[in-house]
Amino acid sequence: MLQHRLRRLGRSVLFLPGINQRALDKLQTLACDAAILDLEDAVSPAKKLEARGLVCTAASRGYGPHKEIAIRINPLASAWGHADLAEAVHSGAHAVVVPKVDSADMLQEVAAKMDELQAPNDMTIWAMIETPLGVLNVQQIAASHPRLSCLVAGTSDLSKELQCATTPCRHALVPSLALIVLAAKAYRLRALDGVHLDLDNESDFAAQLRQGLEMGFDGKTLIHPKTIAATNKMFSPTDVQVTHANEVIDAYEAAIAVGNGMAVLHGKLIENLHVDMARDVLAMHTMIQAATALLFVPGLNDALLTKLRLLPCDAAMLDLEDAVSPLQKDLARKRVAAAVRGGCGPYMEVAVRMNPLASAWGPQDLAAAVASGAHAVVVPKVDSADAVRRIASAMDELQAPPAMGIWAMIETPLGVLNVQDIAASHPRLGCLIAGTSDLSKELQCVMTPDRHAVVPSLAQIVLAAKACGLRAIDGVHFDVAKTAEFDQQLRQGREMGFDGKTLMHAQTIEQTNEAFSPTEAQVQHAERVVSAHDKAIASGAGMVVLDDKLIEHVYVEMAHEVLSKHRLIQARRRGAN
Repeated sequence: MLQHRLRRLGRSVLFLPGINQRALDKLQTLACDAAILDLEDAVSPAKKLEARGLVCTAASRGYGPHKEIAIRINPLASAWGHADLAEAVHSGAHAVVVPKVDSADMLQEVAAKMDELQAPNDMTIWAMIETPLGVLNVQQIAASHPRLSCLVAGTSDLSKELQCATTPCRHALVPSLALIVLAAKAYRLRALDGVHLDLDNESDFAAQLRQGLEMGFDGKTLIHPKTIAATNKMFSPTDVQVTHANEVIDAYEAAIAVGNGMAVLHGKLIENLHVDMARDVLAMHTMIQAATALLFVPGLNDALLTKLRLLPCDAAMLDLEDAVSPLQKDLARKRVAAAVRGGCGPYMEVAVRMNPLASAWGPQDLAAAVASGAHAVVVPKVDSADAVRRIASAMDELQAPPAMGIWAMIETPLGVLNVQDIAASHPRLGCLIAGTSDLSKELQCVMTPDRHAVVPSLAQIVLAAKACGLRAIDGVHFDVAKTAEFDQQLRQGREMGFDGKTLMHAQTIEQTNEAFSPTEAQVQHAERVVSAHDKAIASGAGMVVLDDKLIEHVYVEMAHEVLSKHRLIQARRRGAN
């Protein structure tokens, strides 16, 4: 089943030339699920050494928990292969892509070398099947080593080796592609379809996407960012499929609950394989909803950390938790501390998201955050008041400044149930953040555009925050390409009472700022309310009337809040300029 094979999404996998610094720098902004940083075909012999340095630096940045980074090395038998592998192993990349794998022995040699180099246990191998011999031996290759996680169809080289015609339907390659898919599925590996080279032929590309999906591929390798959105859409479950999958699971579980040996839906028998397929659909849908103005910034991303002071977000969360692999925690901690000490201007709050205090990294994260001068520490998965108090006690021991706050992420069912106690737990607590991705995963719910499944939980978070005088920040929206859904979430969050929204991408900052800022009409109305109130008080009138409507004290307070927020925004804009 899918959930046994895939730990991350792999719908769109973009090749990036290892020598192209500009392309590597843009990776953070791209919506691909994975990227292959290429040291082989895309780099001339004279540039191999330079490209290796650029690629390993790029891999070390960290791109968040939902983007997989792989490095395609040169063959081990080449002059560059061993050096490529040695540096890739310690770069922080998730996988090594081995070109032209035509035997199990070749892959086992790479795996043995990785073990010698003490590669992380979770670092995997992707094998490119791009020769006739590789296709004939693909079953043995697929079964060759536990590090192998993915078979990649190298259709360009394969068609050259086969000396076959390249037609839109790829009929000459279909038997080879089918063998690759068969081997991948038999051994619980991911299968990626090959690249489409003619970028101007959109109809052929669309046909290849559908063909790959129908054959059983999990995703497709790409050579240009403009093809990412179409690929993600093709390899994602549709709303109809998600709805049907939920119906299948519900019908199956209802039958089991009453001891019925058969489950029936819409007059059709539901077999175990249908249940497995439904769970696969929902597992992928959950990953997509999970694959963030409070901007999440991966702690390893030097480029984004450097640009932070130039961004118009109100606050930034420098992440040491989900966005950083275990091997890179120490490096990320140093980079984040340096970025905070460098300063981001007087109008941007900077918070550091630490790992849980009970983890191997939590105490060091907290000590570094306190020493850095950050405005706040963000605590993940807070599910009790005691969790906040333990952090506060540790901060006191570290002599954290009294003004340094705690921001609590509410992202578990227990956290939601205990949110009132959490909100009242300690004076350092200044903010509740809705962790909608983890929460939806824990609830095992479907995240629709209107987020109806998590609205009750979001309402609890807002209620607790407002009752205790805290800020409430809405959760992230991951699919940047779906602007209508993002607009809907912004409006929904504002209407529910959230004070802002967490973001994953800098391009959504301006839109979020606008959504959570008072409009010109609201500012003008607030000024009139305050003016009418002041005049009434000055004249000794017992009532305030504006436009023939009674102005109660609560409306005056709301008007003052609007004007206060407006003044803060204007001051920030002047400071940024």
